[in-house]
Amino acid sequence: MRSASLECREPPFALAPDPRFACPGAQATRLLDAWLTALPQGAAGLRVVIGTLGSGKSLLAELLLTRLPATVRVIRLRQPRIDALALLETLGAALGAETGGNAALLGERIEQALAAERAQGRAALLLVDEAQQLPDATLEQIRLLVNARAAGQPLLQVLLLATPALPARLARAELRAFAERIDDLQHLQPLDADDTRAYVQHRLAVAGGSPHLFSRLALRALHQASGGQPRLINRIAERALKLTAAAGYTVADENMVRRAARAVLPAARRARWLRTALVLALLLVLLAAGWTWWRLRPASIPGAASAISAPANPAADAVALRQALITAQDTRLLAWSALLARWQVTSQDTSVAAAAQCEARIFPGFFCVSGSGSLEQLQRFNRPLILELQLDGAARYALLRGVGDDRVSLDVGGHDFVLTPAALAALWHGRFYAGFRVPAATPLSLRRGDRGNAVAWLADALAHADGMPPPADADVFDAALAARVRALQRRFGIHADAVVGPETLFALSALEPDGPHLAREQP
Repeated sequence: MRSASLECREPPFALAPDPRFACPGAQATRLLDAWLTALPQGAAGLRVVIGTLGSGKSLLAELLLTRLPATVRVIRLRQPRIDALALLETLGAALGAETGGNAALLGERIEQALAAERAQGRAALLLVDEAQQLPDATLEQIRLLVNARAAGQPLLQVLLLATPALPARLARAELRAFAERIDDLQHLQPLDADDTRAYVQHRLAVAGGSPHLFSRLALRALHQASGGQPRLINRIAERALKLTAAAGYTVADENMVRRAARAVLPAARRARWLRTALVLALLLVLLAAGWTWWRLRPASIPGAASAISAPANPAADAVALRQALITAQDTRLLAWSALLARWQVTSQDTSVAAAAQCEARIFPGFFCVSGSGSLEQLQRFNRPLILELQLDGAARYALLRGVGDDRVSLDVGGHDFVLTPAALAALWHGRFYAGFRVPAATPLSLRRGDRGNAVAWLADALAHADGMPPPADADVFDAALAARVRALQRRFGIHADAVVGPETLFALSALEPDGPHLAREQP
């Protein structure tokens, strides 16, 4: 019997970044697409990607370099512990500029060289991995270089890949100007279960082996044990294949993965895999929330401690949100992409563009509802929704992700913005869109006289909602069931007509514990 590890021409889970083995998840794919659109146009500005060690930042950079057209000149800084003058000398040498003289003179020559590149139809990109190691003075020099513009666009585009140590540094006053210059900051999220499966099978196939060397349960255990972190996936998978080969089996099963994880991650003996994954995800969320709070706050807010802080300057918050709505590309698709991700809807289910049409049934088991309501009414649904905002006479879109006593949190292109309800009211006039899950066989409407499994589900859902037992004839939509539907509709501020359409189905879905809910941070 051939062992699993011998079925590959080369090691499938080597740690060194290799674009051949790249299998970016949904978030990384969106980032690559955005970069490959903006960079050749010279419109990327200063972008920052934050990820923990082993999250795939370096491989993402390698993949980008293989796809960029020749019209983008890339200057890659491989030694981030570099002072400001050395940075200028490195850039000058790469651009063919004279490198002698002081920082001011070098900066002028670099700007001239960048302008000449742009005039010849080429864009320039400074790419820095491990950017958390850049000294403060070097970060300030990068900010000054990004300030140089031609026709409103930066002459030098910058992509910094860093660990969470960088956002922690940017909270300091001396780096505030640099932080405010950042055009886009993204936190790399761990791979989900589907992306982990695709990642493992892709690497096996590229290495010349069968993509099915791990059983379905083994892949699930691998995702749980690694928390979706690519480096940990590689380490555990490599060990699991060795254990499988030593045992003489041809497919790694769940037990092999668990044994490999215990060997690679001693802490796993003391904690559940899922708890570890949830803690990692929570840390990323907290970092993103902390970054958003800091960027939107005034210079100093003594004593502020809540996750969604009450803005001391609502006008400044509104300005920050307006700028994001203006500069973001297609806020409608961005909002729908964020909403679908929260419901764990994948590209195999539907496309973002199709979902954004908000047909009553997007696909079996996933519906859409749109309408108008107050913020108080939307809170009752307790689900993330897409708000249609009005800015300069045009519609813009944002995901409502959290509501507190006196603050509202919106997501635009992966960035959180915190507003008071009054500041939101200046942009939002009640229009909303929401996607939600229901049983796959649920029809678009149910009414008195209907029968069948969908009515039985309705009766059961109402029983959970009002605490009353389901009727004896649970599959018949009778007068008693209609009365309970009306009570539910009044509870959610829906027209009480006893017809279970998309809005009432949304209310029923909102009562389910599964799925995403609105964040309700308190002071």
